[in-house]
Amino acid sequence: MLSVILPAFNAQKTLARAINSLLVQTFSDFELIVINDGSTDGTRNIIEQFTDSRIKAIHLTKNVGLIDALNLGLTMAKGRYIARMDADDISLPERFAEQIAFLDAHPDYIACGTSIINFTETSEHGLRESYMRYPTSDEEIRVALHFFERNICHPTVMFRSSAIKEQGICYRKEYPHAEDYRLWIELSKLGKLHNLPKGLVKYYRHQEQISAKYYPEQIAISKRIVRDLIRETWPAISDDLINAILKLCVHQQGVYPSSHFTLKELDRTITAILLMNRQSRHFDVLHLKRILYFKRFRCSFYYFYHFNYLTKLRCFMRFFSVEPKRAGEDLIMQARVFYINRINKWS
Repeated sequence: MLSVILPAFNAQKTLARAINSLLVQTFSDFELIVINDGSTDGTRNIIEQFTDSRIKAIHLTKNVGLIDALNLGLTMAKGRYIARMDADDISLPERFAEQIAFLDAHPDYIACGTSIINFTETSEHGLRESYMRYPTSDEEIRVALHFFERNICHPTVMFRSSAIKEQGICYRKEYPHAEDYRLWIELSKLGKLHNLPKGLVKYYRHQEQISAKYYPEQIAISKRIVRDLIRETWPAISDDLINAILKLCVHQQGVYPSSHFTLKELDRTITAILLMNRQSRHFDVLHLKRILYFKRFRCSFYYFYHFNYLTKLRCFMRFFSVEPKRAGEDLIMQARVFYINRINKWS
């Protein structure tokens, strides 16, 4: 029924707990394809300690990289569904059962992810775990994909094997560190996307993970993807407006933007997007407004404005008017980050 692809490179510290979390799933009809990507530590020894017949171990003699390892897994997968898992994360026992139940019941959906529970190795400041909601409906996810917002978390996803096999879809090497982002776009053209609202994967946050280690490269590739996707959606769009959309949507944390983005230009960009969508009816209007006003709120943290705190409040209230629940959650998250930064500074 299910093939699980788990690439591992020098993952001896975390791999055993990741595999164990899969072997105790309440749904048991799966093969686990563990690809040891040329590790130089004790990863191979960890894998060989497991005797479960569902494990199919591949030991590569040299490191080929994540994209090639994932594509190897796709070619080997025999299941009706394919699930992803990372070597440093933990799947909750009911994860597979709930995702398969959803896909079985909704044949028009091609992929199903979940929300996540962030965790670190330390329980410093009482902030060891935190819940991160991902958009649930297909309409929400499609808007999020186009405007670079949280859409599908790669190690949580499960998708239909037939779509991959029949359409020749794979992870594309021209999008390193954002290969999953491009994959969701390709899958979205074949069917609907969904995330279960429950956090069914514990996502390990650390400085050696790809999203942290290659963050600048990931942002650069993501900008290219967003640019191409927006032009595909609205072919007549001007370069100036695309650049403005990138300034609105794609920010690199910790890096102050080299060019300012005035509130007037910001609002003009949002108005232009809403007008184009009114004509093309490409996106659900409410979900589009929620994303755009959220991005407006975030811009108040990435660009400097006169009367800065008043501007933040105004941007927050606009966001709050269309999505009060998430606005409140985001405000709490910003306060937590501020608190952690203060604690780290004092220590």
